[in-house]
Amino acid sequence: MSVIDAHQHFWRLSPGRYTWLGPGDAPIARSWDEHDLAPLIEGTGVTRTVLVQAENSRADTDDMLAACDRWPVAAAVVGWVPLERPAEAAAELERRTADPRFVGVRHLNHNEPDPDWLVRPDVAESLRLLPPHGLTFDIVAIGERDLAHVAALADLLPDLTIVVDHLGAPPIAGGDPGPWAAALAEAAARPNVVAKVSGLGTLTGTPDWTAEALRPFTDHALRAFGAGRLMFGGDWPVCELAGGYRRVRAAIDACTADWPPADRARLFSGTATEVYGLAGLLGETGQGLPQGR
Repeated sequence: MSVIDAHQHFWRLSPGRYTWLGPGDAPIARSWDEHDLAPLIEGTGVTRTVLVQAENSRADTDDMLAACDRWPVAAAVVGWVPLERPAEAAAELERRTADPRFVGVRHLNHNEPDPDWLVRPDVAESLRLLPPHGLTFDIVAIGERDLAHVAALADLLPDLTIVVDHLGAPPIAGGDPGPWAAALAEAAARPNVVAKVSGLGTLTGTPDWTAEALRPFTDHALRAFGAGRLMFGGDWPVCELAGGYRRVRAAIDACTADWPPADRARLFSGTATEVYGLAGLLGETGQGLPQGR
């Protein structure tokens, strides 16, 4: 089965860039690109990847698109535009969407001092611009408040496809999963909301985590969304903090081993292809590796 990894990051670390990297992130506090990733995906079934925004800057998006030029395995980019400044956002969208590989927008909303940044009127005004361009909006939901904002935005903007990254950060490390489960299900009740089964290993809080620790959360996601609105993401290189890419890829494979083949096909390729409009970007070789690579 050919796999599309719908959530990976490349970045070029330099002074003043990626300031969210803290002391606990030392193992990933360097530059990462296709030279690091290519050996890791060999033998995993991953044939295409979607690069996802990791800094609120134009430079981050420029770097990802340049990576797509160098390495066709990187099929598309979820980039950044200044959503809090609608006029600038409109101009930036006109420029970015000239490149069909620019398929969606993300902002590190969880780093904003305003916990209600997602539902600010200026942000909503900019988000209204995305559907006419065929773009999605990835949300870094890190708890029930953010998931409630997902539901509110989905109601306000029914034509916008909203992607919940990392299943909304379930409390895998401990605590009551009930509030998260209810909030995720409420967001999933909106048909324009999809989610990524990604970033879960880093949420376990232990180096000794197993696939079984993730299974209750992937099972709940399947019940809430159905496989048709779930997609796999490796969250590399952040997953290097949780044992590395191959460990994460194998864990999600194990968690979904008993899913019907059609559901696994949606999770590992079909949903990403549909949500991000990748069919036209995959080339004549379909979901296989680019010819000559």
